[in-house]
Amino acid sequence: MFRWFYTQVKKFLDRFDLSWRKNVAKIFGIFMQIFIQFLSKDMT
Repeated sequence: MFRWFYTQVKKFLDRFDLSWRKNVAKIFGIFMQIFIQFLSKDMT
């Protein structure tokens, strides 16, 4: 399980490395949306 996760992360990072500047904002926005949804679910 851990090895699979590691390879997935490594693949993602390899792809991420090519155009990371473009993707940082996008991925950060997605993470913020998930985080906000999680918080709002947690509060209710």
